[in-house]
Formats: sequence, structure tokens, C-alpha cells
Amino acid sequence: MLVLNLTNYVAMNFSANVLIAAGASPLMSFYEEEMEELVSICDSMVINIGCLDEQFRRAALRAAAAASRLEKPWVLDPVGAGASRQRSELCRDLIEEFHPSVIRGNASEISFLSSMLCKGKKGSAGCGADSTQDSAAVVDAARELSRRTGAVVSMSGQTDFVTDGEEVLRVEGGSPVMSRVTATGCSASALTAAYLAREDNTLRSAHEAMRMMAAAGEMAASRTKLPGSFQAEFIDAIARLRGKRFDKSSLRLYLVTDRGLAAGRDIREIAVGAARGGATMVQLREKHLDTDSFIRLATDLKKALAPLGVPLIINDRVDVALASGADGVHIGQSDMPYEAARRLLGPDKIIGLSVENMDQVLEANSLDVDYIGVSPVFATPTKTDTALPFGLDGLRQASELSIHPTVAIGGMNKSNARDAIRSGAQGVALVSAIVCAPDPEEAARELIKAMENDS
Repeated sequence: MLVLNLTNYVAMNFSANVLIAAGASPLMSFYEEEMEELVSICDSMVINIGCLDEQFRRAALRAAAAASRLEKPWVLDPVGAGASRQRSELCRDLIEEFHPSVIRGNASEISFLSSMLCKGKKGSAGCGADSTQDSAAVVDAARELSRRTGAVVSMSGQTDFVTDGEEVLRVEGGSPVMSRVTATGCSASALTAAYLAREDNTLRSAHEAMRMMAAAGEMAASRTKLPGSFQAEFIDAIARLRGKRFDKSSLRLYLVTDRGLAAGRDIREIAVGAARGGATMVQLREKHLDTDSFIRLATDLKKALAPLGVPLIINDRVDVALASGADGVHIGQSDMPYEAARRLLGPDKIIGLSVENMDQVLEANSLDVDYIGVSPVFATPTKTDTALPFGLDGLRQASELSIHPTVAIGGMNKSNARDAIRSGAQGVALVSAIVCAPDPEEAARELIKAMENDS
């Protein structure tokens, strides 16, 4: 996707590298005469008014007019809004005449724009590009600005908020080091533009972009706390997070085997039957099988599932996953550390991680795991050594906080699977609902049907 950037000199290099790491192609220009032509070929655009002069003002207005006419999504970054009359007037003209898809700024910029456009007041100006207000205190102003302009408002701060005027989405995480690196906010606007080019849901796109920023910030901060090296680590983190190794739709109906519930039936037959009925992923869980038998079973099951396009995940045992050629592993909080598992498995294998409380959800944001298992959502007899259940409200909160796809684990069945999906999970993991069923294929088919009804 091609993202046109009318941005300031300070931000150009960093924003371009973040876009490339995210899989987008940056085009940096503010030459007025070529704006219509460039807008016509780009997929999205960002206008960042950081280094404002007359040439830039004319180019910005011309580009915004073209984007409006061609219905191209675009982001306004109102850097330093309220610091000068010229900045305020340009923001007003861009918003009222050409209607940006997203307005992305810090709390002071959003507060000023809301006061100026919604109440006709001068507002409270920030200090250049730095915010002097807390984002949580400005949420109502952000919602009012969104309702007034029709734009999704994305506001950065210690907690980020994204709103369409009605719904307000939070993004926790990130790192304090981000505020010490010039143009981090500018790169967030560029990344938001890239996400706008990927899907039509503007609120979701803006939210996902800020989740990516927070996750990359946490990942970079886990490697360095120095601002110079942080910038390089941040770009690398964007690239790692972008390189997800599987389609999250394969989490939709996730079978976890349990020999104790199989009543002597062949685990392979149960798993393959479920896959034929619609199971999208299978986790082989064997707590008491010897290593040689475990590897043989995993190897046979991998061969049986491969023609059906269903990935095989091994519970806990990285050695078995390597020996059998399985697609990945699922690890718990007391199993092999994620970093060690990734080092052994390499970059292309799937790694899932169980989380049992909100602190662990946030900690997982600093890891490039492929998904998290929120466990348990409900109390379950198959796992008695877990923390208190999350419930559907906890699952919803975990799904909002996590930058990774979430799988609902624990007490899942046909009666509540749809509720878990509607609460934000990308998939549900089931044990007894399939393993104990007389016909696993039909059980999987019925579960898929239940999940798809009004989901």
C-alpha cells in the first residue's frame, strides 16, 4: 500500500522507516504542483503540519481537496494546534472543508481543536508538539470533536483513546521512552494512515494502529531504555509484529485434546473428525505419554491434519514440536520462557501463551507471540490449577488490552461460544464439548453453526 506523507522534516526518516517496517510504501512530498497526481495513486495520506510555511499550507490544502474529491482516506496530525493563529486556521480549514478520516494528536491538541470547533473558543494551547494535558481528562472533548467533525479522533497519552464520538476504545501500554524520541507521535499518524488503507472500518483501523505502537514501544523498551537505540529497536519491533506467522482465523474453533476424556477412543480419529467438521486448529495435549510415543503420535497427527489445512500445536513440549514438525506450541506461564521457545523454534512457528490475569495480558504485549489464551473464561473441571475465571467482561477487557489475537479457554461450549466471540475473542478453545461427543465431526459442525449465528 502506498501512503503519501506531507510531514515535517524532523519526522520524515522515522515515519518512512516505520511504514516500511509495517509493510507499507512511503511517499514523502509536499510539492504543491504534484499533489493531485500523487493523491490519485496513493492508498491513503497523512498531513502533519509540524514544519509549517506558506508552501506547505498550499500543498496541504491542495492534497486534502484531492483526497476529498477522490474519497481517499487521510489522517490529520495537528502538530502544535493552538500555538499560533496560522496553525489553528489551517487545522480549521482542513477539517471543515475536507473532512479528514482521522484526527490524531496529543491531549492538548485535541482539547484545543474541540474548544475551537465545537465551542468557538480559543481553547488551551499545548507547548509545540508536546502535550500539557492528560489524555484521560480530555476524553469527552475527543468525543465531542469526533461528533462535530465526523472524523475518528485518536488521542495519544499515557493511555491512548480512540473514538468515533460514541464508542471509546482504550490502548494501554507503550513505554515512557517513547516521549523522549522525536517524531514518535508523527510515526503513529503515518502508521494510522497505513492501517486506513487496509480496511474500511476507520475506528478499528485507528485503534489497531495505536495498539501496534504500544506493543512496539513495550517490545523496544524491553531491549533498551536509551532513546538513541530505542528508535532502532522500535522500528525492528514494528517489523516483528507485522510478520505474524499465521492467519488469526485459524483460531476460530480450537480443539484441545484430552486422553482422559476420550474414553479409550483414538485421539487421532477425534482430532481429524473435528477438523473435518470445521475445527480450525488442534492442540495435542499429552501430560503422561512418554516422549517417544508423544513424538510418534504428533507426527502421525500432523500428516493427517495437513491435507485439511489445520495447524497442529503441541502443548508445552517444544522438543516434541521440533521432532514431529508440528506447526507450533502453546506454553503456559510456568513452562519454558517465551524467548527460549522462540529461539529454539525459529521465527516461523506459531507460539501461543496462556494468560491468567490482566497483568499477564499486558506483559504479553511486549512479546511477539502469535496469540494469547485467556484462561479460564469460565470454571472448568478439565483445568483445576488456574486462577479465578475472567468471565465475559474480563474476556472483553483482555481482548481490548491485548495487541495479540485472543482465544477464550475454559468452560467453553455450544451455549457460550458465540458470546465469547462477541466479547472480542478471535476463537474459542474447547475440550470436552468435542472430545466427549459421540461424533466429534458433528460436534464441531454444530459449534461452528452456533458461533456463526448472529456473531
